[in-house]
Amino acid sequence: MRQVLYSILLVNWLIASASSIKFQNIPLDRALSEAKTTGKFVFIDFYTDWCRPCKVMEQQVFKDDSIALLFEQEFISIRINAEKEQQTLVTALGIKAYPTLVFYDPKGRLVFRKEGAMKPRDFQDLSESLISINQQLINYQKNDRKVENVFPYLQSLKWIDERKASKLARKYLHEVKEKDYDDPLIWGLISEFVTPLDRVLFTRVANAENLREKSPESLEILHLKSFDILLEKAMKSGNSAFMRRREQYIKKYGSFLSNKDSVALIGRVQYNSLHDVEKYSEVLESYVEKYLPEEAMHYALISYELSQNYFQESILEFASTLARKSISMEPNLFAYLALSGIQEKLSNYKSAYAFLLLAYEYADEDRQTALNQQEKELKHKMESELASGVNMLDELGDDGRFTLGAGSQRLMYRYPIPQSTSHFVIKVGDKLASNAPISKEVTYINGITSYGGSGITPAVVTSYEFEGVTIEQQLVPVDKNGNPIAHGLAQYYQISYQLKTDKAATTQVGLSLLFDTMMDNNDACMIAANGVHISREYDFRGKNVPDELLFYKSPSDTSDLVGSAMLTKWNATRPDLLIVGRWPYLHRVQWNYQLSRRPYGDSAYMLRWENKTLSKLKPLTFHTYYGLPLWKKPELRIIMRDDKSMLSTEADIFFENDRSNLDLNAKMRIQELISNEAINVVGVILEGYADISGGKNYNFDLSKKRIDAVGQVFNALQIPFVPKPHGVDQSVQDYYSYKYGNAFDRKVRMIIYYRLKTENHESVANNSSY
Repeated sequence: MRQVLYSILLVNWLIASASSIKFQNIPLDRALSEAKTTGKFVFIDFYTDWCRPCKVMEQQVFKDDSIALLFEQEFISIRINAEKEQQTLVTALGIKAYPTLVFYDPKGRLVFRKEGAMKPRDFQDLSESLISINQQLINYQKNDRKVENVFPYLQSLKWIDERKASKLARKYLHEVKEKDYDDPLIWGLISEFVTPLDRVLFTRVANAENLREKSPESLEILHLKSFDILLEKAMKSGNSAFMRRREQYIKKYGSFLSNKDSVALIGRVQYNSLHDVEKYSEVLESYVEKYLPEEAMHYALISYELSQNYFQESILEFASTLARKSISMEPNLFAYLALSGIQEKLSNYKSAYAFLLLAYEYADEDRQTALNQQEKELKHKMESELASGVNMLDELGDDGRFTLGAGSQRLMYRYPIPQSTSHFVIKVGDKLASNAPISKEVTYINGITSYGGSGITPAVVTSYEFEGVTIEQQLVPVDKNGNPIAHGLAQYYQISYQLKTDKAATTQVGLSLLFDTMMDNNDACMIAANGVHISREYDFRGKNVPDELLFYKSPSDTSDLVGSAMLTKWNATRPDLLIVGRWPYLHRVQWNYQLSRRPYGDSAYMLRWENKTLSKLKPLTFHTYYGLPLWKKPELRIIMRDDKSMLSTEADIFFENDRSNLDLNAKMRIQELISNEAINVVGVILEGYADISGGKNYNFDLSKKRIDAVGQVFNALQIPFVPKPHGVDQSVQDYYSYKYGNAFDRKVRMIIYYRLKTENHESVANNSSY
C-alpha cells in the first residue's frame, strides 16, 4: 500500500520539486474547512524562537525530502509561534511545551498530539500511519488472522492507541507457532510488542530453538530492548523488583550478549543515579574504569551531567577528575562548564567565573547567549560575597500565610520568625493561583486581611480574587471540642476556605493546602495516621483518608505527642487526597505530584479537594483543623506573614570533626555579621548539621551541641534564635562520607532576619497584637 502511495507521490514530487514542508499562514478553521474539501489531514507545529528542539525539527525533519514530498500531497501544514501568534488557539489547546505537534483528520477530529521533537524516521512513520490507518483497519477487519493485514494495522495503531495495539499484538502472537517466528512480519510484531512484562510470551520467544539457530542477532536486539524496558520501568517507579528481574534476565540470556557485564553495570548506574546516590558514585566509578572509552567527550559529558544534577561532595570531586582528564586530552565546552558548575556549588565563585570564561571560547553563538546570562549571575554572586552576602527577600505582602505555635513550642516551621510555609493553591478550570510565589506558572495572589477576637489568639479572615472566584481564608480559634472561642487561647485552629462566584455558568474548582510541620525543634517529626506510623511518603484517597494525623517530636517515642490534625472529625471536610511527604518537594508542587515512597525526612502534609462544581447558587466551603492534642494546655497562638520590611541573610559556621566548640575566628565572624550599624537583627534560625560518620543518634546530639555553641553568642547579644537540628538527615550519604566523614556537612547554618535601621519598624517579637 505504502509503496504504491510513494510511486504516485514521486511523480508529483518531480514536478513540484519541493525541498521542505510548505507551511501556510492561515487560521485553523480555514485549514479544517479546506481539509474537508480536499480529504487532506491538517498538521500544526507550535514552536518558539528560543526552542532548540524546534530548530532541530525545522532543519532535520521538515527539510527531509521524503517527508516534504508526503506533506505536499497529503497535509495542510501550519506553523505557529506560540508566544506571538494565535493566542486564543494556543490557550484553547493548552500549549505549554515546545515543540507541540498536532494532527487533525479530514473530518476535523484531533487524532494525534505530541510534545517534544521527533526523529525524521519516526515523524514519517507517524504521518504515513495517520493517512493509511483507515484502509488498514478495513483490511484487518476482513481477516484479522492474516499477518499481512495485522502487521501494518498494528504498526499504525501504536501511534494513536499504543495500549490497544500492544494488547491486540500479544493476543495474536500467543496463537502463533514457534516455527513461524522467523517470518519477517511475525518477527516485526515480536520486536515491536513483546516485552519482559509479558513473562509467558517473552520466555517462549527467548527460548525458541529455531530463532537461536537462524537469527541470534535478532534475539540479541530483542533482549537489549527488553532490558531497557525493565530499566525504564524501574527508574520511573523506584521499584527495585524490576531491577532484580533485569539482572535475572541478563544472567539467563547472557549468552546472546557480547557485553553482558557492561549492560548490567550501566543499568545499575542509571537506576542508582535516581534512587540510591550512595551506590551511584561507586558503580559509576566502576563503569568508567572498566568500560568507558578513553575519549575526551565521553569524560566531558559525564562530568557535565554530574555537575548539573548532584550536590554531594564526593560526586563533585569525581566529576572534577573526569573533566580535568577530558581537558588534558582535548579542551572542550562541556568539561569547562562542568568545572564551572562544580566550583559554583562549592561557593567558589571566582573559580567558577574563570572556568566559565574558558567555556565561552568553545561555545557556539546560541550557547554564548546563555553563558552571557550565567556570567551576570556569577558576577552578582561574587559582588554579594564581597558585601558579606546580605540579600533581600522578595517583598512580603498580605498573602495570608500563617504560622501556629504553642507557648515556646512550634507546630509549624519558622515560628516565631515571620516567614511561614503554609499556603494554598486554587485551581479554577485549568488555571492555578496561590498565596505563595511557587513558580511563574502559578499566579501569586495577595489578599485583604482583617482580624477579630482579642489577645494573641485572633480570628483572621483574608479575602482573594482569582478568575471570577472569591476565596475567603478563615482562621478561627477553637477549644478542645472544636467549638469556636471569642477570646483566650485556643487548642486548635479551624482553617476554612469559602469559594464563591457571581458568574452565571458553573466552574470546576480544586483547592490544595500545605502544612510544614515542625514539632518544637524537630522539622522531621514522626507522623501517624489513625495511630499507624508513616515512615515513608504516602498518599491517601477518598474513604482511605484517615480521621486524624498525630505528630511526635521524638521519632521513636509515642508519648512525646505534640501536634495533631483533624481531617474528618468535628466539622472537617474530608479531603479527596492526603499526601504525607517531604516539604522540600511538596512546597514546590503546583498541582500534579509524584511520590518517591522514600523516607520523608523534613516533614509536611498536603490536603486536596478536587473537581468540585462551583456556581452562583452553590458556594463551596472546606474545613480542616490543626493544633494541639486534647491533653495539652490551651496555649495555641497565630502569627501572620504580613511584615513588609523583613530582610535575611545566610552564613555557615564550620566545625572540626567530632567537635562542637567555637573557635575565636568563628565567634568573630558571627560578630561581624550582626554588628553592621545599618541593621537591626530581629531573630535567627540556627540549622545544625553533622556528617554521616559516627552514628545517627550521636550526630543528632552533636548537631544540637553545635547549635547551642552558636546560640550562646546570640544569647549574649540578647538576640532570639530558633534551633533546628538535622543530624544526618540532610548530610551526604555515600561510601566516602561513611568512611571518612564530610567536612562540608559539619556546620551550623545561620539564617539571620533583620530590618534596616532607616525604617521605623518594631520587631514582630515585641508586637503584642499577635
